[in-house]
Amino acid sequence: MALLVEGPTGLEVAGLRRALGDPGLEKIPPHITLVPPVNVKQADLPRALGVMREAAASVPGPLELTLGPPASFLPDNPVCYLEVGGDSPALSGLRALRDAVFAGPLQRKLSWPWVPHVTILDGGEPDSISEALSCLSCYRATVSFDRLVLLELGSDRSWKPYADALLGSRVRVAEGGLPVEVIFSRLPDPEALTLDPYVDRQVWAQRGARSLLAPVFASARREGALCGLACAWVDAYGPFVAVWVDPDQRRQGIGTILLGWLETRLRQEGWRFDCLGAHGPAGFYERRSSWCVAVRD
Repeated sequence: MALLVEGPTGLEVAGLRRALGDPGLEKIPPHITLVPPVNVKQADLPRALGVMREAAASVPGPLELTLGPPASFLPDNPVCYLEVGGDSPALSGLRALRDAVFAGPLQRKLSWPWVPHVTILDGGEPDSISEALSCLSCYRATVSFDRLVLLELGSDRSWKPYADALLGSRVRVAEGGLPVEVIFSRLPDPEALTLDPYVDRQVWAQRGARSLLAPVFASARREGALCGLACAWVDAYGPFVAVWVDPDQRRQGIGTILLGWLETRLRQEGWRFDCLGAHGPAGFYERRSSWCVAVRD
């Protein structure tokens, strides 16, 4: 579990790693580790995802942190890293996030005390690390971390995002019946395929991957169970949204809740398009939105 260093600073840190010859450059993105690698049984994966969502909701929003200057774990460990700093509220939020996510199936024994850092050279020679500390002593960067990411080790021994949750983004809606919880993310909920064979998680992921703006996914849950999913993305053809609800729970307002909160989130993130193309029944969008207009798939 980690906070990824993304955007321009992520590219910058990748450049530092390449210059220093970090062997993990192609295997793992730059990040702040919150939980070191831990084996999670398939049966425990839903609980691990629940811990991630609860932890992301435990902080009020994005954390603005500073990276740098570089430091080292020598002589105990031949690692050169960027220190993580920031003002007191941000560092307190980072500590709270780490404590919240270090639970349940994600909890494990540690070989070393937790020190927030971004590795830029792992397994370097002492002389190389010493030179890096000297050459990069003036390096500083400020980063706003907006999501918690669960990484998965693939067959090629590289770590890739499996699931995520935006920090401080959970919404609870209690409008008759059981309350609905809406969680926002940049990746589709991994449990989508367990609901209906027609929901293709790969299609949702591809939509997000080709988005020209950061995609927004919204998942709806009742008593912890996924009951709906929505997505917004922008590609070469324009901005689009799509909403899907579990067939067994339709006509209960879940789609309306998802669309309403998705549109609210998009406006908060600065989407200023006159119209969004919407995939799905035209009548649904006509009745519930003045912004989204159905398009033919």
